[in-house]
Amino acid sequence: MTHPLTLDQAALLSEYQLWPHGYVAVATLRASRRALEVLAVPHSFDALVAATGANAGHLQVALRTLRVLGWVTVSDAGAYAAPAATVAAASCASLASVCDAVYSDAPGMVARLAGQLRLADEGWVGFAADGAAPAALRTMLTGAVLAPLLMELHMHHMETAPGGGVRLRGLDRAALGPLAASFRRRGMCVAGLSDGGLQLTESGRFVVQRCGAFGVALSYRPMLRELETVLFGDVTEVFTHDSAGHEAHVDRTMNVIGSGFMHGKFFDDMMSVHVHRTFDELPLDQQPSIVADTGCGDGTLLLRLYRYVRERTRRGKQLETRPLLMVGVDFNEESLVATAKTLREAGVPFETMFGDIGDPEPIHEGLCSRFGARGKDDILHVRSFLDHDRPYLEPTDGGISASAIEGESDAAYVRPDGGVLTRALTYRSLVEHVSVGPRTQGMRSPSRARAVIPAAPSPSVRCEAVPLSLPVPLFADAALGVCGGPSRPAASGGALVDGVGHGAVHGRGDVAAL
Repeated sequence: MTHPLTLDQAALLSEYQLWPHGYVAVATLRASRRALEVLAVPHSFDALVAATGANAGHLQVALRTLRVLGWVTVSDAGAYAAPAATVAAASCASLASVCDAVYSDAPGMVARLAGQLRLADEGWVGFAADGAAPAALRTMLTGAVLAPLLMELHMHHMETAPGGGVRLRGLDRAALGPLAASFRRRGMCVAGLSDGGLQLTESGRFVVQRCGAFGVALSYRPMLRELETVLFGDVTEVFTHDSAGHEAHVDRTMNVIGSGFMHGKFFDDMMSVHVHRTFDELPLDQQPSIVADTGCGDGTLLLRLYRYVRERTRRGKQLETRPLLMVGVDFNEESLVATAKTLREAGVPFETMFGDIGDPEPIHEGLCSRFGARGKDDILHVRSFLDHDRPYLEPTDGGISASAIEGESDAAYVRPDGGVLTRALTYRSLVEHVSVGPRTQGMRSPSRARAVIPAAPSPSVRCEAVPLSLPVPLFADAALGVCGGPSRPAASGGALVDGVGHGAVHGRGDVAAL
């Protein structure tokens, strides 16, 4: 039986939604202080870039984030300004101390963040007095501490207690006291210890068990730690690769974990509508023999899809005579390894292969030549929110009108050198990407919709909207221009598209339906 939430529980869960926003917003505030000091006097965007030597594209993204939070204003004439409280908060020593603790990759994270949590419970007294601090600053600061702390507890200290409860074990004694006090204050744990650990309440279990979704924001810690360089320095120092070829600006494993947590509801909709129709309603001889997930992450979508087909469709009863092969396609080797592990352990028939969503022809050719696909209709292509990370290709169709997008969206996009990529060009490129054309024919079916992409929740694309009701990816995966450097080579040497408000084109009539 589900009991209604108490007022305290409702308040906790409402604040919980904001914590990953804080993780990114706090880093943005600190890294932007050079520009904010200039904006003590209103400046146009071009004048601000000239005065600070900023990378215009990344600065545009940061300013948009600060605008959404109400920490920066912009006039009808396009003049940006920073209130005195914002300027003071960005430059204060207390914020620098918080950032040093939160974005450090040094050992001892739990103890380090538990100390910061004590400051949160004391009201962040090191910042400006009430009424003078930027709106929601204290909530964002608390989120910046709690988001990584909870994720660390979730991954390394959470266990099922006797009787079915959840507790946190293996905590350093120095961290145990502050954590217990802070969690009790929020109604997340009971008084006293349970076999040396913290026994979580229903609210505490909810928060700790579901904080895996924070992983998307948290995965950009390497970039957030160097965000000042992204805004004002050489972006190639941040958006680079290590000696093993891994992206330096993002923890891809953490990103994959977070993505898997966030996609559950969209996966459910995909199964009950599209997958059911394909594998339960179509004649068996018209059903695909291969399911390919481009941008497969850790293989969660392929696993859920296979189980759904096996357990809830007519095809599932015919798998011995009509087998179904699941193929994970990704640009990232770590994702291919994670997918293989997920599917192998579940006993799902699978293969993996390298592939780039921005260059789909080789994907189709590989599926046919390597795995025996008999053409487009023999493959069901699925993917979850990958298209925002595609290589930008200069649009070639001059007939696509994108003039309206300038008025509908304040999205911000970034070129690899840190410059601005206009909304109109990005929109036209996206329309070409999702429309039937020579570059995507191999991933389409002229007779049946064989490409299934669950629609992401459309973020608000206007700064006048309620600022903190936006989905986590607004700040995490997009808002800070994570594509600003070549995290992977573009198929045609173009920029990587990933920016605030890319949901703005969802549902538009001139974007070809999939």
